[in-house]
Amino acid sequence: PSRAALLTGRYAPRVNEGKGLYVLFPHSKTGLEDEMEVTITELLKEQGYKTGLYGKWHLGHLPQYLPCVHGFDEFLGIPYPNDHGPERIGNSGWRPNGVSDPAIPLIEQAQVIKRCDNNDLAELPALFTREACKFIYRSVKEDKKPFYLQYANIETHTPWFVPKGFEGQS
Repeated sequence: PSRAALLTGRYAPRVNEGKGLYVLFPHSKTGLEDEMEVTITELLKEQGYKTGLYGKWHLGHLPQYLPCVHGFDEFLGIPYPNDHGPERIGNSGWRPNGVSDPAIPLIEQAQVIKRCDNNDLAELPALFTREACKFIYRSVKEDKKPFYLQYANIETHTPWFVPKGFEGQS
């Protein structure tokens, strides 16, 4: 809800023409409606900005809700938090009966490029940081355009995985 509010400038209960937008899960069939909302990224693109999102989207995982539909030129990330997959042992309260936890997809633009296991999830923050830095470099040095970058770290949710280079460190 707060992510939708930040992108649209509307209170979360007013998003989607007053239908609201609530916490979404892998089985959710809704998301941020393009025909109902205007995002800051859409407005910035009209002004010549290049836009990118790296990290967590969490405003709908179906194709009609992904970032590229809402004004992002570039997207590399996951569609929902890292605690909404099979790595979340014992968290079955939010799932409908008979629905299992899917592996968390890593999406580039609108294509699933990988299904992530725990080792992959541990390495994603570093990947997102590298790609966000490349986006800034391309925007400033190559494109010479103003840009809007949204970096949404996935490590705000548990479980926290340790990247290979930091195992056994404190």
